[in-house]
Amino acid sequence: MDNYELLEYNLAEFMTSDMQEEFLQFFHFQNINEFKEQYVHSKKLLKDQNEEMLNELKEWRQVDSIEKFSQQVTIKLTEQYFMKYPNLIKYKNVSNNINENLCKDIHEILLRTIVYDFNLLKSQLQKLSVKSYIRNYLSNEKYVTGLFQRFPVLFNLIDKKIKETICYISEVIQHVEYDSKEINELFSIQLDQEIGVEFSSGDPHLSGKFPLVITGKKNKIIYKPRSNYNDLLFGECVALFNKNNFNKQLAQIKLLNRKTYSWSEFVVSDPCQSEEEVQDFYYKMGAIIAILFYLNASDIHLENLIASGGSPMLIDLECLFNNLDRMEALSVNDKIHEFLTNSVLNSGIVPMYNEFFKDDISALGSHENLFQRFSVPQLIVSEDDLEIKFTENSDEFKYSYSNVPMYHGQNYRFLDYKQQIYQGFTETFHLFLDKKSELIDIVERYKNDITIRHLIKPTATYSKIATLSYHPRFLTAPFDRLLFVYSQMARFGSTPFLTYEIEDILEGDIPYVFSKLNSNTLNISKKMTFTNNSRIDFLTLWKKKIHSLSEKDLNYQLNILQKSFGDKNITLEDLFIIGEKNDEIKTLESYIHSKRIVHNKQVTWLHTGYEDLTKDKDFKIRLKLQPMNNSLYNGKIGVAITYYYLWKTKNDFDYKNRFLLILNDLLDHFDLSNQKNYDIGVFSGLGGYIYLFNLIAPSLRTSKLIAIEQDILQYLGQKIKKDKILDIMSGTAGLLLLFCNIYKKSPNKELKKLIGLCVENLLNNLIESEGKGSYWESSVEKKLILGFSHGTSGILYALAIYEELFSVTKIKETIGAVTLFENQHRKNGVWFDTRGEKWIEQNTFYCNGLVGMLTHRYLMEGESPEELLYFARLKEELNKERVDSCLCHGFLGNMWLYRHFFIHHNIKSYAFLLDDWNAYLDKRTINESCLEDEFLDVGLMTGLSGVILGLLALENPNIPNILLFDL
Repeated sequence: MDNYELLEYNLAEFMTSDMQEEFLQFFHFQNINEFKEQYVHSKKLLKDQNEEMLNELKEWRQVDSIEKFSQQVTIKLTEQYFMKYPNLIKYKNVSNNINENLCKDIHEILLRTIVYDFNLLKSQLQKLSVKSYIRNYLSNEKYVTGLFQRFPVLFNLIDKKIKETICYISEVIQHVEYDSKEINELFSIQLDQEIGVEFSSGDPHLSGKFPLVITGKKNKIIYKPRSNYNDLLFGECVALFNKNNFNKQLAQIKLLNRKTYSWSEFVVSDPCQSEEEVQDFYYKMGAIIAILFYLNASDIHLENLIASGGSPMLIDLECLFNNLDRMEALSVNDKIHEFLTNSVLNSGIVPMYNEFFKDDISALGSHENLFQRFSVPQLIVSEDDLEIKFTENSDEFKYSYSNVPMYHGQNYRFLDYKQQIYQGFTETFHLFLDKKSELIDIVERYKNDITIRHLIKPTATYSKIATLSYHPRFLTAPFDRLLFVYSQMARFGSTPFLTYEIEDILEGDIPYVFSKLNSNTLNISKKMTFTNNSRIDFLTLWKKKIHSLSEKDLNYQLNILQKSFGDKNITLEDLFIIGEKNDEIKTLESYIHSKRIVHNKQVTWLHTGYEDLTKDKDFKIRLKLQPMNNSLYNGKIGVAITYYYLWKTKNDFDYKNRFLLILNDLLDHFDLSNQKNYDIGVFSGLGGYIYLFNLIAPSLRTSKLIAIEQDILQYLGQKIKKDKILDIMSGTAGLLLLFCNIYKKSPNKELKKLIGLCVENLLNNLIESEGKGSYWESSVEKKLILGFSHGTSGILYALAIYEELFSVTKIKETIGAVTLFENQHRKNGVWFDTRGEKWIEQNTFYCNGLVGMLTHRYLMEGESPEELLYFARLKEELNKERVDSCLCHGFLGNMWLYRHFFIHHNIKSYAFLLDDWNAYLDKRTINESCLEDEFLDVGLMTGLSGVILGLLALENPNIPNILLFDL
């Protein structure tokens, strides 16, 4: 592709017409023609610039592998730069270390272009083998020079990488020579001409600078291309702790500080000498977590913690005073964000999930089963082929257990030492609460020197974009690569830093946004300063936080720690109910009301979710705190429905006002244009709005509500036929069931048309299995899933309601065929859960258990003797000591369904079950300790709102059954 052909291809591939316009405006091009002129000019300019350096490739030698080709490119280009920095020549080990590491880096940059070039040649010379390509082309000086002339951006990237690295190491060696005496005295390491350098995995900033390990004959020392004032300040906080804690002393790392660079002790992971030392380690971890909370630290992941005997040692404190929220919260979600980013979760020490890793990378939560999530490029070489495959999880993360204490050859993870962590955290929190003034004095002394790093995007995001930009299609002209990087970065939205973020990525750096503690300015990579005089400085914001801290904050943070550790995992199994129903409902509603967050006429709750960890046998769940979404399932629509029926059944205007606050928030901030926030589901998405509007229609039907409803219905009409989720929870079946229930109340042509689209989409996605019936495949699990919420039973129930309404023979046949297929997954009257790798007996509950499995059978078959086996098993649940109270997978949801089928379908077997459950219910009272949990879930299907609604429904049979989308 010549001139504009590749440019046009890249524009079409990565940019919409709107984005192209934004791109031209952003970089101040008058029009596309001016951009094209500059495109050609910049390409020619770069080729001319490379010409002199290409001469270094003369006297090219034969190579026998791709790796040797990369090595020869690297060594030929490094030779001239070594001559420019003569202080490196006398350090032979350093020179060798530079070449070794550069060869690896350059090889990774070259890989894609070599593979592309080979396949391009092979398309012209079909008998070309890899061996002959290496021998006849990569060993040919003229061809190699021509290759880099065709890809001038590639050559420029390689040359720049080599030049910057050698220049940087030369600067480090100057610092070694200047500081050698003090280094020897402080760190007991002698740095002579035999020293070497080990390249770290740290990100490059500010013209390719990154931390290094300097190796002497016996010891090592860490060099950082920045000051370590942050570490010194932390050390003074540790000294304050040690001064006031005579039982446990925190160790400190030796530091030598210079204004623009620094030296740190190389900490080695050592085993503990006793189990008491292991306990001490975790007490001290609790103390460190508390200190880091006071200092608003972040980004303390597994590589930043070293277990040195009974002492946890932090080796990188670059991100102190982070996430101090300088902006006034515009939305209620901003308020929650402010809370979370100022909590113990922010430090990164406690268990968490990271966007780019499947497993936990926190300092405490990480363990041996740690895999990389992002794809790793691998060069696949065969006799006749050369390709790169990106294999996810191909390499295990290099995990050395250095952050976990070891005793007698065994790693001791925190799971058995949580009480020690809590004790250390609590005592240290109290200590600094009493010593606020001394803490502030320490920080004041460093206010002019502390640099705050602001992580405006994950560094892995930048790294991934940079790596992808090494594709050969972006290496023929500078503007091709610019266009690609812009297209990726623009997806995150425009910020004042965007130009400079792009510039850093193009230069091979990870963007570095920072500020001084006593300023109200932000800087990016020393290129630009952004000042806002209307904002107060970071130091004042931090002081405001410290002055406001109290015993209440200790309880909040300790509660988050306990949940994060899976220790205080209070669920609705702990919520024993009912004494006097009205009193219990009032108590639960008071809790929900006390936990709401209201800001600018918006309302939400801090929602507690848990991630399921299948790999880790010891640690089953991990905390995930986030603002409540708008969904019916566990979001604001569900809570609104609960308050609506509280109002209607109790005739209490406080409940009415609380309902209207949620409803108006939902209506005022509904934006269908932001389609990524919505799926079509009733429980999970837009269908929930339609259900809410129809439930409240007898009492409230405004023009605004009607307009939103019409917009949603029109949108759903376009999306139903594209839906592949299909199920009750998030897909077509849920909409079908809802639309049929609405149609029963008020038939109309438009609704019937939507019903037809739903049925058509379900039938189009039906899979026939010869002789075994039919089934639907889960779009998530990629196989048959049984059960009501996510599986075939829910879809069949929706079709059964449709058949009951319209009497369609084909639908009855379909239900029979799928029921036949379902029954092949049953043994001795019991179905098996097909979601896991191994089949296990299903539970008894509504969502994906036995009760849900029976729903469509009552409509189509009526009661059968065989079902008594199911009821006998259901009755066994009454004898369990702990049964969850929730609607989704608890006894209240089951009771609601028993009564529905007993009243509406005369299923007499449910009569005795209702009696037994009611007897069980009357014995339960609220466990008050459960309501001490700061973050108990308040959602509808697995939270307190659902408990309230379930209790109201048992008192008031006229409340529609929301589990079946009744009206």
